[in-house]
Amino acid sequence: MTGTISDPNVRERIVSWEQDTCKDLAPRFREMMLSRARVAHLKGFKSFFEYRSQFKMMNTTSVDLFLKDLKSKIDRYANAFMESAIEQKMNDLGYDFTIKNLRERLRRGKTIRDYQNNHPEAQINWGDYSYYTTLKSKFISKSKQSEDLKFHEYFPMDHSMRRVLSIFGDLLGLTFHESPPGDQRRQVPIATYLRSQNLTEHNTALDVFWVFDITGITPKRLGSLILDVGEREGKPRKVFCTTFGTFLFENEISRLLPGVAIVGPFIKPTSRSPFVFNHQGLSTFAHELAHAIHRLVQGGNKPFITGPRDFVEIPSITAEKWTSNPVVLQRISCHYTYLEQEYLTAWKDGFSPKIPPPQPPRQAPLEMFNEIHYKKCQLDITCLSPLVLAVPDGD
Repeated sequence: MTGTISDPNVRERIVSWEQDTCKDLAPRFREMMLSRARVAHLKGFKSFFEYRSQFKMMNTTSVDLFLKDLKSKIDRYANAFMESAIEQKMNDLGYDFTIKNLRERLRRGKTIRDYQNNHPEAQINWGDYSYYTTLKSKFISKSKQSEDLKFHEYFPMDHSMRRVLSIFGDLLGLTFHESPPGDQRRQVPIATYLRSQNLTEHNTALDVFWVFDITGITPKRLGSLILDVGEREGKPRKVFCTTFGTFLFENEISRLLPGVAIVGPFIKPTSRSPFVFNHQGLSTFAHELAHAIHRLVQGGNKPFITGPRDFVEIPSITAEKWTSNPVVLQRISCHYTYLEQEYLTAWKDGFSPKIPPPQPPRQAPLEMFNEIHYKKCQLDITCLSPLVLAVPDGD
């Protein structure tokens, strides 16, 4: 709500109201943080961060280094954003104010933070952060074209999803074995998933993958991943990740492994063209896949409750950043005309037969992603919230 309120005084009143409303929770929140740390210490861990990391693919040291590296990379964007927000807020309040003039007036050794400490009106609360972040996002979206007009031709959905699975697998030490339609073992996770969604098999086409951790001496089965991305009546118009339990029988022993599904309302391909991703669709799929991997590695079959938000969102934010990297996008890309001869024929039908153009290159050129990379770098301020949440758990 505060992202739409232009009056700084109104935002200030809302922030004050919420803080006053929830101030009785502050001692409880502090006690919760301390209790989590005590539990970790009693279990022989240095911090709650280290305790939680034992359930992840990355160890404590690598997670800590990753967070520090991510913070260092977005520092300049964050500082530039905060200075811009201060300047905008002061102007909205009627002050003749610029950061440049403030720097010239500051005494030696003093910082902008010192100025804010002495001038409360220049401080940025969460309401201001929400409002000016919204403005920045709208400005960037309008000032720069988000993606090349030919982008979608290089990201047919089925191919792109499997390329993302392969890249994530290489990076995290996982492998995704697709279960073919005739494999009887796929019926168990499918039946369990369909029951959880109140569906019947005859009206739903599903892709099933068995997920293995291959970082050890022998592969360890983590669970099943279902891609429910076909269009059907009554399907929610959003992409999300959901968890269900899967019974798997091995050597006459019944084990309960987690099953995770990524659900999306994508359109079915035709004989002339496949369904294709725009960048937002590809980024959203990568985001949800990171949630799915997180749940599989966690090993639970219950609804996904793992505690602090930082442990939930940072992997997905990282996945989104990867899908804005031009090199990664090029690795994922493949022009749809290379997938089926029918697609190539239909593509050629769109041009004059007298002077047919050459078939586009198989992979997209790097320069196709320049605008996407620019836009994502400018919006890296969105990483700050989970980063801030991650800091206390490292102590």
